[in-house]
Amino acid sequence: MNPVEAEIIAERDPRRSLARRDVQWWNSAWSHLTTAIDPRLATTTWLGRMTRLPGLLYLFWVVAVGAIATTCSSPTPIPPEVSTAASTLVSLPIPARSPLDVLLEATATNRSLAASEDTIEVWICQVPADTTHSWYTGLDGRLDLTPSDVTRKLNESVGPYFERLSHNRYAPRFIEGATVAMAPNDTPNDCVDRALDASEPSSRGVFAVADAEHRAVVPGGWGRPGVDCTVGPSSPCDARTTRRAAYIGASDFHPDWGPVPAVDLAEHEVGHMIGWPHSGAIDGDGHDSAIDVMSNSAAPRDTDPERRDGPGTLAINRLTAGWIDRADVVTFDPSSEPRSVTLSPSHAASGTRLVTLDVDDQRFLTVEFIVADGFNSHLTNGGIAIHVVDPTGHDCTTESTDGDCSGPRVNVARHGSAPFDSLMRTGEEWSGEGWTVSVESVDSVSSTATIRLGPTATDG
Repeated sequence: MNPVEAEIIAERDPRRSLARRDVQWWNSAWSHLTTAIDPRLATTTWLGRMTRLPGLLYLFWVVAVGAIATTCSSPTPIPPEVSTAASTLVSLPIPARSPLDVLLEATATNRSLAASEDTIEVWICQVPADTTHSWYTGLDGRLDLTPSDVTRKLNESVGPYFERLSHNRYAPRFIEGATVAMAPNDTPNDCVDRALDASEPSSRGVFAVADAEHRAVVPGGWGRPGVDCTVGPSSPCDARTTRRAAYIGASDFHPDWGPVPAVDLAEHEVGHMIGWPHSGAIDGDGHDSAIDVMSNSAAPRDTDPERRDGPGTLAINRLTAGWIDRADVVTFDPSSEPRSVTLSPSHAASGTRLVTLDVDDQRFLTVEFIVADGFNSHLTNGGIAIHVVDPTGHDCTTESTDGDCSGPRVNVARHGSAPFDSLMRTGEEWSGEGWTVSVESVDSVSSTATIRLGPTATDG
């Protein structure tokens, strides 16, 4: 091996370099030690050296004891050039994480909020007749709402909705709070802040309901997950600390609804409390999709006036809430080969329920199979829905500034147009964001759909 080859090998494998330098050190040590003991040993032949075995044994004994003492006292320093080569090998590039996994890390707190039982305190905001807030002005009527009555109705409807939606992984439990008498210049947020300040330490959120309806041109309410908290036995996750809350007007509890109130808006705002954003058209207000409770929550009632619940929700929301396991999601990146995937319905309890397609280091597409039953029975047909998840978007509207928004993420529908209920069926194909999605089959008997996905082919 010539010197150049030796240096190449040493750069590739620093252990080789260390071994070669150790041999050079031992050769030098042999020469010095043998000369010190018997000069003839340093120059004689190996056969001659063997004839002087007692001297050699003594030499080996001295060298061994010295080596042990040196090793025990201090490690042999690695020459600078070898250390540099070794650090180069350790600092190998770490593969980039998918944007989905980045999002899941950022929404870890959401999964703690949407896990198991969630205690939410119910408060009533009494709006004075002389209020100056624009959401109430011009409306003189007030409903006779009490914390106990609203708590009962929410437990009879909103609680079971989320238990069914999550396959019993999440159970919001509403407990009775009290009443806030608002001043004429108070805002809904002022009422909520006072309720939060007076809430029980065991409560993880506050749900406030005004006794006044809202004007038709303003939002029906708002919700927020609050500030991040560390989950644990002694963690400050109480509502007073996190400011986690939701607020709605009185319309959903109007006597005209009958014995069961229209709770779809309440379900929508609880969705915000567990970190879910709006969905719909890229240029819409986030309330124009019929396939997500976080968009047009009243969509089922548009086809069936007796419906009181909202529709289901998108698979990405179920995933960030922890109701779909990461192992049940198939992820493609731009280097992936085209292939077919068989999907179970996104509302199912098991199976592959979501495919994600990386668009860039932050955005990705979601592809899921939605069936026309359960909370989505208002749909004419089931099929494939496609959205782009954009963590860089901001899920706030100008009307929501009185409360808060659910966070910097939006789910934008990419197939069809509002209300996005014309889902993809067998034989249909969609291309966008560098990807092509083809529906090979939708099997109503087995409730599965097979799709083919891959990067969009380019000329040349």
